Amino acid sequence: MELRPHDLIRIRGAEDLFQGLPFPSPGNTPAPEGTPPPWAKESLHLAPWIVVRRAISKDGLIPVGVRGRERGLRFATWLSPDKILSVISPAMLISTNNWRMTYPNGFPQPIQSLRSLTPFLQASHYSWGPTGSVAFELATGIPSTKAASDLDLLLEMPQPITVPDARSLLTAMETLSSVRLDIQMNTPAGAVALKEYCQTGIVLVKTALAPVLRERITLWD
Repeated sequence: MELRPHDLIRIRGAEDLFQGLPFPSPGNTPAPEGTPPPWAKESLHLAPWIVVRRAISKDGLIPVGVRGRERGLRFATWLSPDKILSVISPAMLISTNNWRMTYPNGFPQPIQSLRSLTPFLQASHYSWGPTGSVAFELATGIPSTKAASDLDLLLEMPQPITVPDARSLLTAMETLSSVRLDIQMNTPAGAVALKEYCQTGIVLVKTALAPVLRERITLWD
């Protein structure tokens, strides 16, 4: 099974991820580096889902992250492949058949924006899908977005896109969305923000090793 950054993995619970690792005891004693915070266990109890991180595999383990209920709560750790129960990729969440979240009282703004963008992106030649809090909510059925939440999207860009075409794409998507968009292009060199690609010749590229600065014309070299 090929796993990619932003894929969501379902496990049985915290025991699959933190087996043998001690949780910090109450008090002011600093916890050793790598010790899982208490909120991580609570989050996995509510939704036993973790996200694949952009990092190099270590000793056959998968780099993953645990999401907390608040935006700043994130914990990076590692998962043994034999603990995987199922995987949902961003592209799978385009189909409402894969949504575990229902909206009987109407769609929140980030989800409505996703619905508005879907026909446009489906008509394009790009492979794409939602990531971030929207993807987590749709995949798990756990409310994770707010009215002011961004809509994070991943566009697969195996072939070069010209700057004028990128600007036209960004303008069209922003016109269709009622919330702020965070659009990442997945290029052969790594992930690049579409907006940054449209604005500057030197872009920040997220790679498995570390973020690096590159000229945008070299992303497909």
